[in-house]
Amino acid sequence: GKVLCVDTDFSIVEAAAIKNGRFIGIGDSKEITALAGRKTVSIDLGGRTVLPGLIDTHNHMTEVALGMEQLSLEGSTCIPDITRVIGGKARDVGPGKWVVTGLIGEPAISHQLSERRYPTRSDLDAVSPDNPVCIVSFHVFIVNSYALKIAGINKNTPQPGGGTIGIDPATGEPTGIFYEEPAMALIRPFLPVPTHEEKVNGLRKACRRYNAVGLTGICEHGIGLEELRSYQELRRKGELTVRSYVHLMVDPNQTSDDLKRTVKDAAFVASPGFGDEYLRIGGLKVIFDGGVGIGTALMRKPYMTASGKLSDGIQVISTPLFEELTHLCSLYDVRLAQHDSGGKAIDTVLDVYERISAKKPINDKRFVMVHCQFPTRDTFEKIRKLGAVVTTQASFLYVMGSGYIKYLGKQLADEAIPLRDWLDNGVPVALSSDAPVTSFNPLMGIWSAVTRKEKTTGEVIGPGQRITREEAIRCYTKNAAYLTFEEGLKGSIEPGKLADLVVLSNDILTCPEEEIKETKVEMTMLGGEVVHQI
Repeated sequence: GKVLCVDTDFSIVEAAAIKNGRFIGIGDSKEITALAGRKTVSIDLGGRTVLPGLIDTHNHMTEVALGMEQLSLEGSTCIPDITRVIGGKARDVGPGKWVVTGLIGEPAISHQLSERRYPTRSDLDAVSPDNPVCIVSFHVFIVNSYALKIAGINKNTPQPGGGTIGIDPATGEPTGIFYEEPAMALIRPFLPVPTHEEKVNGLRKACRRYNAVGLTGICEHGIGLEELRSYQELRRKGELTVRSYVHLMVDPNQTSDDLKRTVKDAAFVASPGFGDEYLRIGGLKVIFDGGVGIGTALMRKPYMTASGKLSDGIQVISTPLFEELTHLCSLYDVRLAQHDSGGKAIDTVLDVYERISAKKPINDKRFVMVHCQFPTRDTFEKIRKLGAVVTTQASFLYVMGSGYIKYLGKQLADEAIPLRDWLDNGVPVALSSDAPVTSFNPLMGIWSAVTRKEKTTGEVIGPGQRITREEAIRCYTKNAAYLTFEEGLKGSIEPGKLADLVVLSNDILTCPEEEIKETKVEMTMLGGEVVHQI
């Protein structure tokens, strides 16, 4: 075969040997065959390409799992598509029962719908007046009037700090759209709670689907204790076939005293290295700002949002509380990851990092900057100095690129997710999907990093920021393992490392660019065991 080791030299060899779940040798076919014993199983790859197991460093697998159990709106391109599905489900379940859906299409961004807006309560009321409805979308909940009544929300409900209740300017009434978690939290307590069995079953299905696209590892930033319980059950049963590194979510609206308890409690279960090669608790995660696609990313200047209004975005957690959180994480040796998408969010986060690090250095903690889409030259230097790491999503350009151009302008859109600059400036950067926001298929992520093409027109966004195929593969393997402090354990095919590998139907180093995203995964191994094969 053609084995891409993704070691320091990006070595390419013919064969690899595995024993007791680890690689024990790499080289040409003759020398590796010489290692075979009487019980050795040999697999002839027929010249196919092999990669290390692929790792998605920002992926919400529990949300993907939950979506598998929810009513699907996948493929919706307009509001009638959405209401048709919801109306049918309302008739099936009968009056008074909740109708909860997964994400709107792909991605869950309003400008991808033909109406260029989200549905509102009135759209949902027309097909489900007698059922409470909630669409679970990207940083957004969308509900109907029945759900608003259950939650006790009306025109007099105050706006929550760090979130927004959509308001109809003509009537002053809520539109049914809730932006960001502080607003979504007004609805969440009233939603039906999936059973533990549903969560576990969904997670089991998700693992199989992830293995089928070559994923052997993920980082899930921001889970609760119930989700952790689901992970633990699969781990205990030997069914967690995606190595999972998780961060527990921090409530951005808690008091200072509660925050101190949160971090102190986390120190007992989220110290560096806690867990095993299948499941590790890495630290804490907090949301700092929103997303570009819905106009809530905190930017340096106001920009046009999908609603047609100018906004500089939303800061979900206050700067003083975030600074206290960062200080506590440094003090108690708890790793911190924060969602910081917009430029102003990035600047504010790094300013806080610098102040905290001046008191107690944090450059050995590899705090994680999630998304980090609009850095500057100063950003690169600060991140290197502070020892932070970045996980970002090239696939955002594919699924949301037209919106970036429309709302931010071509110049700023071209500067988004500057992978070439990250790598050239020596910043540790890994690629990821933010699934279910974009496809969890890492080959789509690799293709997006190489081409930076937008979905609707095929326009290349920021051509100078494209990276090579080898670099994109490294961002899903070796760099990804560095992000989780596991660079000595996985991320490359080298003797002593976990035998996680992927066999591809195509040579993604030499095939035409467009074929990268169409390539199939023929086999996935986790610790030398086959977990997917076609």
